[in-house]
Amino acid sequence: MNYLVQFVQSWKKSLELFVPNSFKLFVLVTIANILRTYKHIFTYFLPFFVIAIIGQKHFVLKFVFFLGFSSRITHPITFALVIAMLVPWLFASYLCSRPSVLKKNFFYFKHYIVHFCVFLAIELFVLFLLNHLLVALCFFYSRTSLFLLPVYAYLCISILLFPFFLLDAQASLINSFFSVIRSLLMGLYNFPALFIMFLTGVLIHKVITYIFLLYPFLSHSVLILCIPIGICVFNTVYVKKLHEQFSLYFTNFS
Repeated sequence: MNYLVQFVQSWKKSLELFVPNSFKLFVLVTIANILRTYKHIFTYFLPFFVIAIIGQKHFVLKFVFFLGFSSRITHPITFALVIAMLVPWLFASYLCSRPSVLKKNFFYFKHYIVHFCVFLAIELFVLFLLNHLLVALCFFYSRTSLFLLPVYAYLCISILLFPFFLLDAQASLINSFFSVIRSLLMGLYNFPALFIMFLTGVLIHKVITYIFLLYPFLSHSVLILCIPIGICVFNTVYVKKLHEQFSLYFTNFS
């Protein structure tokens, strides 16, 4: 019963993020982080953006990311190659957006090479499964499929949160497993607010796609460029909830 009360209270508290004063602070903190993130990412990781653009020219993952991608999937090998071109840009966005007392330079980023290998392996596996899940939902579309949307959104949200936990821990198999569990917990206990953000991201994706309807390459390029924005939004939520709910994620997993 105590867990149920804690769960319900957590859901209610997550929605307090949208109270005017809290939301204003949330937006200001996020904007400041976005500016810092783009400064670092274009200083050290501009080639990753170019690689991601080259990859998406041939294939874009059919995966509703926070700022939404939507395209076709062909062969698993093609999938792996192109996502491998996109993942470095994703990982760079996480590294540049996360708070750190250390100066962010080449030595700082070099420290996370092992984390990147873990991130790449897990993201390839999970995104491949999610992509086929989305295809299956579209193929077997029915009224019941609508009830699966929150489940799919929850999995996507957990994937977005996972790298933050991964980067805050030492690179190891057991810590990677705990990071997955913690991201699932954070996604579950804060689902209402995160689900609203997820749907907002999907809407933004639709708007951008519509604006560049006649120029799909430009549309995908803009979406890739906007990835750090979505990650910064989730980073602000992650830092806030990590401080508020620290015992929930680390008392039983350490």
